[in-house]
Amino acid sequence: MDFFPNLSVAIRIYLMLPVSVAGGERSFSKLELIKTYLRSSMSQEILVRLAMTTIEN
Repeated sequence: MDFFPNLSVAIRIYLMLPVSVAGGERSFSKLELIKTYLRSSMSQEILVRLAMTTIEN
């Protein structure tokens, strides 16, 4: 790998990429549901904590 030092880095980055983006899309979908339903009655800190709990599960 001394001949291609950037190739090693590129391969490592490629192997760390997610197989799909469905998890990210679900996270945004859940966040939008939380924000529209509870936005008027929650502080920003509580909203962030609830979003993290929902996304992690």
